[in-house]
Amino acid sequence: MNSWFNSIFSNNTSSFNLFNNYNVTSVADEESRLLQWLSPLEPQKRHQGVSNRRLEGTGHWFLETAEFQKWCMVEDGSVSSTLFCSGDPGAGKTHIRHYTLPYQSIHLLTDVGVACLYCDFHAQEEQVTTSMMGGILKQLLAALDEIPEEISNAFQKSKESIGGRGLQLPDILKLLAKILASFRQTFICIDGLDEYAIERRPELLRSLQQVLRDSPTTRLFLAGRPHLKEEVKKHLSESVAHLAIKPHESDIKKYINKKISEDPDPDAMSGELESEIITNICERSSDIATRFLLVALQIDAILGETSIHRRRQKLHQESNGLHEVYAATLDRIRRQRGDKARLGMEVLLWVSLAQRPLSVSELCDALGVEIGSADLNTENTPPIQTLLGSCLGLVAVDKETSRVRLIHSTLLEYLQAHTTLFGNGHAKIAEVCLTYLNFSVVRALPLSMGAPPTNMPFLGYASYHWGYHAGKQMTEPLKMRALSFLEDYDHVSGSVIDLAERDLGERIREKGSPFWAYLHIYYYRESDPVLRDGCWMSGLHCAVLFGLDELVSSLMELKSTDINQQDFRGRTPLAHAVRCGSHSIFALLLRDPNIRADISDEDGITPLFLAADWGHEMMVERLLTMPEVSPDAKSSSLDTPLHIAAFNGRANIV
Repeated sequence: MNSWFNSIFSNNTSSFNLFNNYNVTSVADEESRLLQWLSPLEPQKRHQGVSNRRLEGTGHWFLETAEFQKWCMVEDGSVSSTLFCSGDPGAGKTHIRHYTLPYQSIHLLTDVGVACLYCDFHAQEEQVTTSMMGGILKQLLAALDEIPEEISNAFQKSKESIGGRGLQLPDILKLLAKILASFRQTFICIDGLDEYAIERRPELLRSLQQVLRDSPTTRLFLAGRPHLKEEVKKHLSESVAHLAIKPHESDIKKYINKKISEDPDPDAMSGELESEIITNICERSSDIATRFLLVALQIDAILGETSIHRRRQKLHQESNGLHEVYAATLDRIRRQRGDKARLGMEVLLWVSLAQRPLSVSELCDALGVEIGSADLNTENTPPIQTLLGSCLGLVAVDKETSRVRLIHSTLLEYLQAHTTLFGNGHAKIAEVCLTYLNFSVVRALPLSMGAPPTNMPFLGYASYHWGYHAGKQMTEPLKMRALSFLEDYDHVSGSVIDLAERDLGERIREKGSPFWAYLHIYYYRESDPVLRDGCWMSGLHCAVLFGLDELVSSLMELKSTDINQQDFRGRTPLAHAVRCGSHSIFALLLRDPNIRADISDEDGITPLFLAADWGHEMMVERLLTMPEVSPDAKSSSLDTPLHIAAFNGRANIV
């Protein structure tokens, strides 16, 4: 390797310092907001976590492979600009990918750009193509001395528009092409491609292909499971270079030695047993593709025993793979004494079923809730170390983000495949959320606040996600609790469930998701007099937006329910059903004899406008059969449903 390559791909990558000025907290507030506007993703935090867990002295073999050196060094076009590294689950792809990034000394070469992304099963809601490509743009921009005027102007315009919409994918790709031209060479690394939503993967790969086409000096590194090789070739190039990840025995020995050196009970170890462990595990793992993860679980299980005899017994227990080790570990969790067995399984329930990764404070707060209680008992909140200890190594905390996670995506797959482990898990989470929202201290919150209350860390998740879990699994106790909550919805503090639209068009189209795809909790409502007065939406609106058919039907049967009630923007439950594309709820609402399908919102938009806008052909046909609905109605901007459909290319509607 030549000198500049050595300076970039330094083995000393213990700290994430992409560029001297990358730390968003150190730049001007306006610049920080602009970078956050480009993408909410923060891969630098994930990278720091990987750096902290990396074992010094491992992985050198990877940097010396011919495939890697050619990918980095050759710039004449004779070698593919894309290197795909594959390995079975737990083979060490993430840590190997870490070696490709020059975060320690990249600032020595200001003409080389680097960007990394980590795909994550738990973050699929926020990891869409625009946020991923925006994340690349964000990292490259942070390396420049100043933000280009074109991007600053786009940011200013977005602040002036309603909703503050972000950049669309074509805009991001155009800007990326311009920014990449600022660097002599750029390295883009994406880890865990198999954890990226399968329905979005083609669009992401096509976008990356365009980046490579627009910037021939850009190098792309992808890591994922072997089955993705053909998909990567299909969307990028048949000539994509490929390298299989199989950690060397020397790496495994270093890891085992490190774990033994940290043995919390050294009196239960002998020199003979230590040698036996190293030899046995290395020999056993030679034919196992998922070596690193399996070795980690095995050594943890061995060191978890309290005597030399029991440790030797555990060492010689046969294990055919990860699933068997997971099953054995879960059995150990359930056999723990006292309350640890319950806590361990509850942590796994929450971490595996939560719609997004939970922070340490959120998880602890949630596990302190007793369903049906009137208020939170802070003395019932378990400490995080107790929770982690109860999980026997299956759960960890990323120190940089304070997020609680499973140790590997294969564990999530295992838990999802064994649905009986958690029974009514989603219903239980929903009941905890609703119990939290009904706490007297929560209901007593002021209508508007300048910031989320720090003493109620679970408030945000409970407000935003209870409907998701209720939609996944409805039980009779949950239904009764939810109906009680929704019937009294007008009196719920606006600070608690202040749900409003945000980036509706972009996020719905990209995610194809209902309520939770485009609603966001706002704690800043002082500027809106309507919201400040508390007249913002009904329980029926909420049930419609969450897509909860059963609750919508039950609420419609109540005499107190106004089927045509308008929310703070003048939208009816029917309008929201159309906007969400909820055909079953749409049909349900239209069965009510008191329904009015022609009510317009503050912008003069009726349900027919929305159906035409979103291309819901069956809804358009049904609405046009209703006598009060006029196809020639005009919005406040003098558009008609036909104009809207034509403008958005809805040929089936026109």
